[in-house]
Amino acid sequence: MDIDMTSTLVATGSADSTVKVWDIDGGYCTHSFKGHGGVVSVAKFHPNMKHPRLATGGDDGTIRIWNLSTRKCESVLEGHVSIVRGLDFTTDGRHLVSAGRDSVIHIWDIKARRIVRTIPAYESLESVGLLAPGTGFDKDAYDAAGKSAYGKLVVYSGGENGVIRLWDFDTGKELLRQNKEVNAKHACFDIIYARNSQQLLMVTSDQNILFYDVTRQLTKVRQIAGYNEEITDLRYIGPGNRHLIVATNAEYLKL
Repeated sequence: MDIDMTSTLVATGSADSTVKVWDIDGGYCTHSFKGHGGVVSVAKFHPNMKHPRLATGGDDGTIRIWNLSTRKCESVLEGHVSIVRGLDFTTDGRHLVSAGRDSVIHIWDIKARRIVRTIPAYESLESVGLLAPGTGFDKDAYDAAGKSAYGKLVVYSGGENGVIRLWDFDTGKELLRQNKEVNAKHACFDIIYARNSQQLLMVTSDQNILFYDVTRQLTKVRQIAGYNEEITDLRYIGPGNRHLIVATNAEYLKL
């Protein structure tokens, strides 16, 4: 699902191949589209709501652009060979970034309906997006060529390796690959970009939410434990018993 820039509409994609747009305040369906050949796996509103459009991806590998004014499919973008899991528009709405389980990131020219750049990620991807223009990821960060990465238009992605990776939108060069935590075996299921706090929230396969600070080279600042599986034992430890160590049926301890 996705919510538009005005916070008045929400789009949902479902397993019955349909895409629906809903009025949030009224609670009723405003649009219903059908065209994907399978499960609708991702939805993203165009940033310019003066000409309202919605992009959706499915497990048929296609991306469809729906015109909310005419209530028709405006274009079908074919470039992925597996399920599409991530979509995001540039702020000006001219380009669309997509990623999927075929291990590539495509950058599309919306008007020309063609791929202008393909970035091989070499991992099955579950999420992709763009950082706010001018944000960069660290004023003190430099890429391999020694050029400051601050001010670049940066693409983020996450997938089966369980780490966030940042890419240069213009060249496709990898700018930063997050170091995976010791003993961590999770994969990334989704990434949510919180623009106001400049944080990336990763939803993991072991049902946790990890918060990473974009301005500090993706330093983890918070973690929400969503599910611990079976808890077999626990103890208070440390000065003043301020910490709790938990043993579960997983092969590691949680502090």
